[in-house]
Amino acid sequence: MEVKIVSEIWLRPSSPTPPHLRHYRLSLIDLLTPGTCMPFIFFYKHDELINPNPQLELLKNKLSETLSDFYVLAGKIMEDDRTVVICNDDGVRYVEARVDCEMSEVMSHSDLTQMNTLLPSDDHLKFNGTHLASIQINVFECGSLAIGLCMSHKIMDAAGVGVFMNAWAAAARSSVDDSNPKPNFNSSSVFQAKNPWAKEVAALFEPNLKPGNFITRRLVFYPPSIEKLRDEVAAGVRQRPTRVQALSALLWKSHMKAFHKMKELKNEEKGITSPTSALYHTVNLRTRTRAALPITNHTVGNVAWYAAALTHHSLTPDLSFLSQKIREGIAKLDADFVDRLTGDEAEAKPAVFEFMKDITTPLSSQIAFASWCRLGLYDPDFGWGKPVWIGGWAVKTAAFYNRVVLIETGDGQGIEVWVNADEPELELIVNDPEVLRFALVDPSPLLNEIRGD
Repeated sequence: MEVKIVSEIWLRPSSPTPPHLRHYRLSLIDLLTPGTCMPFIFFYKHDELINPNPQLELLKNKLSETLSDFYVLAGKIMEDDRTVVICNDDGVRYVEARVDCEMSEVMSHSDLTQMNTLLPSDDHLKFNGTHLASIQINVFECGSLAIGLCMSHKIMDAAGVGVFMNAWAAAARSSVDDSNPKPNFNSSSVFQAKNPWAKEVAALFEPNLKPGNFITRRLVFYPPSIEKLRDEVAAGVRQRPTRVQALSALLWKSHMKAFHKMKELKNEEKGITSPTSALYHTVNLRTRTRAALPITNHTVGNVAWYAAALTHHSLTPDLSFLSQKIREGIAKLDADFVDRLTGDEAEAKPAVFEFMKDITTPLSSQIAFASWCRLGLYDPDFGWGKPVWIGGWAVKTAAFYNRVVLIETGDGQGIEVWVNADEPELELIVNDPEVLRFALVDPSPLLNEIRGD
C-alpha cells in the first residue's frame, strides 16, 4: 500500500477566536497527562464516489467551521510556559492523500502497522512542536475514505475526540439541532492547577520508555463469548461484572501468567522481585460529577482518572477475584473523589498523591487499560454513513508500559481489544488458551462488516 500526499495546509478556524478566549490554561488533569499523540483512523465506505473533490471540499470547509468552536485545537502550547495554550488560530495541519488500493484490501490485512501511513504523524510518543492537532484525509481507489487524526493528549481525551468528530460530522450534514450542543472547554476552571505543586507533580507523571520491541495485536470478542465470560466471572462475585470489567480481568490474568513465563524463558530465578501486580484503568469522570459542577458529556479536555487495582502476583489468579478488585478500584472514583480534585490545594494534592503512592508501589508487573466504549466514536456520519471500522496506532517500537484499549464493534454489541506489549510477552498473552476460548486474534476488520457483527 502506497499513500501519496497530494496537498498539505494549515487549516484555520472560519471565524477568529474572541480576545477573551485567547489564553487557555491547562487543567490539573491535563498537566498530569503525558504529552503523547492520540491516533484514530475512521474508515468510511463510499463505493459510488467517482469524483471525491466535492466531498473533500465539504470536509475541509466544515472542519474550518468546526474549529471555531474547538478553537483550542487551532492554537499552540507556549514554549516558555507549557501550561498555557495560545489560541491564536494558527490552525491544524490538514493533509489530503491518495491510497493506491481499495479500502477492502487494507481492512482485510492482518498487519495493523501498515495503517500507520494513514495517519498524519509518525511519532505516537510525543507531539512534534507546539501545535495540537493533525488530520489526514485518505481517498482509496474505490472512493472510500479514511480520516486519520492525531490529537495531543494534553488537550483532550478519547471522549473529547468523540465530541469533536460528531460536531464536525453534524456540520457536514448541516445538522445544528439540540442533539449536537457546542463543546465547552471549562475543565480548567473546574480542575484548577494554579499552584506550583501541580507542575512539580506533572513532571513525575511523565513515564519513561521501557526497552523492547513493543507491538500491537487485535482481539475481537463477539457477544456470545462476552456473555459466556461474564457468566463465568459472575459465579464467584456478588455482582455481575460489566463487559469491560470481565474482559479486563481476563487480560490481566493472562498478563500475569505471561510475566511468569517470560521469567522462566529468561532463566531468571524463580519467584518475582515484588509480590504485587497492578492494573490501572482509565475512568471517565464526566458521569461521576455532581450536578452543581459545569461538567457535561460535551466538556472537552482530560476529564478522566486512573482507577488502580493491586493484588498479590499469582501464576493462576482467580478471574472473579480480579474482576472484583477492578470494580472496587473504579468505585473509589466517585463524586466525593471528584470533589477533592476540584478543591483547593489542601484537598486536591492529597488525592493526587494517593494515586502517586499506588503507582510508585514496588511492582512485579503492571498493565494499563482504557475503555473507549460508549463514547459515540462510531456515530460520526458526514452524509455517507457511519464508520465501518475505527482503527488506532499499531505500535512497533519501545513504549511506556503494557497497554490495552477496548472499543465497541460497529454495532455496539461486540468489543475489540488492542493489546500493546513487548513482542515475546504479547504473543503469550494473545495465545493464552484461556483468552482464545473467547477471542478471535487479529481477524480482518472487514469481517465485522461481512458478518454484520
